[in-house]
Amino acid sequence: MEEKKLLYVRQLIILVLFISSAFAANASANLYVFVSKSLKDSVIKAYIKQSKKTGAKLVFKGLINNSFVDTAKYIKELNEEEGAIEIDPNKFKKWNITQVPAIVLSNDCQGRDCKEISDKMLGAVPIRYALTEFAETGDNKGLAQKILGAE
Repeated sequence: MEEKKLLYVRQLIILVLFISSAFAANASANLYVFVSKSLKDSVIKAYIKQSKKTGAKLVFKGLINNSFVDTAKYIKELNEEEGAIEIDPNKFKKWNITQVPAIVLSNDCQGRDCKEISDKMLGAVPIRYALTEFAETGDNKGLAQKILGAE
């Protein structure tokens, strides 16, 4: 019985990792939607659907109930659209995300002589709306326009 339980947990962990990375190939390395279980499921599902069009990644701060099993179940239930989802508390810290939802567009600069530029919008707004605002008044105008043009 214990062996069966361990196998189940391993399968759920693999599922979480699969969900987090399998669809990342289609995701923009620059567009993030910060979410939490505290949001209504319908809001998260809407962001997942929108992320498929824009290439955004949904980012959770941590595990649900500090449990891989609970997290895997939760993500599996929500992620029917198979959007890119990751768990990354460092991204929350990096962009000082203290409330969700939040949308960040970044040039994800990683070089030594590179200056990271990012735009951030707080509140439950459609991803396309945030991109349109970033394209008009943001620091990453060109990047936002490129993503909007690819839709």
